[in-house]
Amino acid sequence: MIWFLWFTFIFAFPYDYIIAYVDDDIILYSEFQKNYLLIKNLSPPGSDTLMLKDSLLLNLINMEIITKEATKETISLKEKELEEILKERLAKLKENPSFNKQIFEEFKEFFKNNLRQELLMQKLLTKKKLLNITITPWELKNFYETTKDSLAKMPAVCEIAHIFFPILPKKEKEEQAQRKITEIYEILLRGGDFEEICKSFSEDKKTKELGGYLGEFFVDSLPEEFRKAIEKLKVNEYSLPFRSQYGYHIVKKLGEDKKRVKIAHILIKVSLSKEDTLETKKLLLKIREKALKGEDFTRLAKEYSYDLETKEKGGYLGEFVVELLSSPFKEVCEKLDSGDISEPVLSKEGFHLIKILKKKKERLLSFSEIQEDLRNLLYQKKLREIIDDYLKKVKEDYFIKINI
Repeated sequence: MIWFLWFTFIFAFPYDYIIAYVDDDIILYSEFQKNYLLIKNLSPPGSDTLMLKDSLLLNLINMEIITKEATKETISLKEKELEEILKERLAKLKENPSFNKQIFEEFKEFFKNNLRQELLMQKLLTKKKLLNITITPWELKNFYETTKDSLAKMPAVCEIAHIFFPILPKKEKEEQAQRKITEIYEILLRGGDFEEICKSFSEDKKTKELGGYLGEFFVDSLPEEFRKAIEKLKVNEYSLPFRSQYGYHIVKKLGEDKKRVKIAHILIKVSLSKEDTLETKKLLLKIREKALKGEDFTRLAKEYSYDLETKEKGGYLGEFVVELLSSPFKEVCEKLDSGDISEPVLSKEGFHLIKILKKKKERLLSFSEIQEDLRNLLYQKKLREIIDDYLKKVKEDYFIKINI
């Protein structure tokens, strides 16, 4: 269940205007806002929004200047060259346990545009003979000593698998929800308006007044049951009712573009009681007993888990930086050791049995282990200073006006 709805909304802007000029070129509010939303989604919660906006606008202006300077110097970058370097960067990113492919795909164009400017800048500095960067052994060792508490700290990492059970309702509650979603579907078949029916009957409080609008997503980022429901739909068609861990849905396809899709839904929840919660927990405790007595966890996950995304992989979720995990996975990884299986733990989705496949504790890397990474960081630091000096100088040749 890698983890479930990465619902990234695409905002429509009611109007557009120029927020900055660089000579005859302009930067539009829509371009600025689009990039801002991407950066905001990538930034840690609580980041200074004003600082993000100032930094972004400066970056967009710098990008315009770099493009103009590259044109002046007849410097170009072939698309093939850009794609090859992007592929190399992606391969390195995949080595990081916290790398998330869905996030990369979502923001690929943003990363690509920034890489294009970075490579053009390097070519410019090379042509201007400004890339004479040297790093002495003394500088490197001193850099390690002053930054090791932050840069040389290897975080704790856990490789985990799980068996997932949603909280299972009583049979009569399930049948009641089935009847209700079937009645709604029949109203739609008789010509009912999806948006109005949603406002009247949907039990998703967050979306019902929006006509069920969920947003625009990469198809591959949707849960399997959503993907199956919409894969053969044409735009403005709606699905048959289907079950998810949240209840029963009817999904309408509002639009699509290559690998992305806009969807709305009507949701009918299945009422749950405290007794249902306790009964589901008992079922998982029985499965845990089987595992503790020697039955293979992988086989048990394939047989019992309700997580369609991972059950055929024996419940395998992957390797994660512990401090970046959400509850209850973080607490389980902090408490248990390699080979341990947790008691049933409750998340917003349901109950989990979590097995720690492998655990690496936090440690401080030695100078020899991190030497090359530090060299690269120190190189980038010096490069940034050269770039800042260069841009400060060439900006004097341009008319720059900011309208915000």
